[in-house]
Amino acid sequence: MDMCHVSQIGHDVRYVKRQVVTGTILKTELTQLSGIEYFNLGCESLSRLEKLETLYLTQEKYNRENKFNKSIILCLSSLISLKKLSLQGNNMGDPFPAPGMSIFMRTPICFSAELTVLKNLETLDLSFNELSSLTMKGLISFCHLELDLSRNNFFASLCKLKKLEELDLSLNLFEGVLPPCLSNMRSLKFFDISLNQFIGNISPSLFESLNSLEYIGLSYNRFEGLFSFRSFANHSNLEVVELISDDENFEVETEFTDWIPMFQLEVLVLSNCNLNKLSGDVLKFLLYQNKLIVVDLSHNNLTSPFPNWLLVNNTRLEYLFLRNNSFVNLFFPPQYCYISTYGIDVSDNHLSGQIQATIGDINAFEGGISSSFGKMSRLSVLDLSTNNFSGEVPNQLVRNCRSLWILKLSNNNFRGQIFSVDFNLTWICTLQLNDNQFTGPLTNVLSKLPDLYFLDISNNYMSGKIPN
Repeated sequence: MDMCHVSQIGHDVRYVKRQVVTGTILKTELTQLSGIEYFNLGCESLSRLEKLETLYLTQEKYNRENKFNKSIILCLSSLISLKKLSLQGNNMGDPFPAPGMSIFMRTPICFSAELTVLKNLETLDLSFNELSSLTMKGLISFCHLELDLSRNNFFASLCKLKKLEELDLSLNLFEGVLPPCLSNMRSLKFFDISLNQFIGNISPSLFESLNSLEYIGLSYNRFEGLFSFRSFANHSNLEVVELISDDENFEVETEFTDWIPMFQLEVLVLSNCNLNKLSGDVLKFLLYQNKLIVVDLSHNNLTSPFPNWLLVNNTRLEYLFLRNNSFVNLFFPPQYCYISTYGIDVSDNHLSGQIQATIGDINAFEGGISSSFGKMSRLSVLDLSTNNFSGEVPNQLVRNCRSLWILKLSNNNFRGQIFSVDFNLTWICTLQLNDNQFTGPLTNVLSKLPDLYFLDISNNYMSGKIPN
C-alpha cells in the first residue's frame, strides 16, 4: 500500500496508526481520517497530516464511548487544511476546554487562537459531549462555521457569533426564555431549538431582524402566550417553519392584519398550536404560496371551508395533514396534483358531500370518493376516517393506488362491496374500514395481500364465510 497516494482511511486503523507513528505518513495526500477511537494517537502523529481536511474523532458503531479527552484539542492547530472536525460522543465533560489548555485563544478555558488558525474550518461538531458550559470568544472570527451543539446540557452565550449561519440546539435540556440578543445573529440561515424546555413568550422582535433565515424549528418547548406569524413576513429566504406545541396556553395568530409574505415556503408545520383561535380561519397568507411540499395544520380546530385552493396552487404538494380540525364542505384534489402526492390525512373533520377530482367535475357524485383518487399513483397514506363521507368506494381507488400501505375509511357512511375482484392494493399494511355500511363477503382477495398486518372491518354489514 503506497501511503503517499492515500486520500481516505477509516478501516485499517492499526495499519494507519503504525504508519503515522513510524513516520511513513508524513505530509501525505491523506484528506480524511475516521474510525481511530481507542488509539492514543499523540500530537506528534496527528500534526504530520497537514493536508487532512476531514477528521472524525467521533463515537462510531456499537454505541461505544470514545476515549479521547480534552487534550486531543492541543494537537489540532497544525492541521491547517482541516474543514470538518467532529468531536461527537467523546463525553469530554466540563469545563470545556479544561483549565490550563490553550485551545482557540492564548488564554485558558476558552476557544483560543490555536484553532482560529484553521481558517478553512467549516464544520465543528461538539454534540453528545455532556457539556454544560462553553466559552465562545475564539469562534467569532469564523465567517461560515456550522456549529453543532446538540445533545449537551448547556446554553452558551451565542449572541456574539454574528457570522454564524447554522445553529442547532435541538434535543437538549435548555430552559428559560429565549435571550433577546439572539436577534443580533443576522447571518443565521438554520435555527433549530426543538425539543427543549424554553418558556415564556416568543418575542416578535426576535425574528424580525433575522432576515437570512431559511429554516426555523421551534417545536416541543413550553412556550406560552400569543405569537404573530407575521414576524416572518419579510423573510424572503424562508423555506421551512416547524412549530408543534403541546401547551394549551400557546397560540399562533396569522390574521390580525392583512399582509403579503415575501417568502415561498416548502414546509409548513403548525400543529396543535391553537392556530387563529379566535376566528378559526385558514391562513390567508397561504394564498400566495405555490411551492409547498409539506403542510401540517393538524389539531387546531380550524372551522373554515376546506381550502381547495391550497391544492390547486401547490402542484408539488406531497403531504397534507389537516387532521382534527372542523373543516366542512368539499374536498377535492386537482387533477394536476396527482403525480406528487404521497400522503393525505383529513381525518376527524366534518367533511361530507362531493369529493371531486377537479372543479366543476359533473361526473362526481355526492357523498362518494371520485375515481380520480385512483390517479394518485404514488399515494401511500390516505386517511379519511371520522368524517361524514358516504357512497361507494370506486373501483379505481382500490385497483390503481398500488402504492397505498395505509388506508383508513373508518367512521363514515360508506356503503357497497369493497372487496371486489378489482381490489388490488398489494402493498397495503393497515386497512381500517370499521363503522361504515360495507356489504358483501370477504373474498379470496385477502390472500393476495402478503404485507397486511392490521385489518378492522367491525361494525359493517359484511356476510358470508371467512375464506381460508
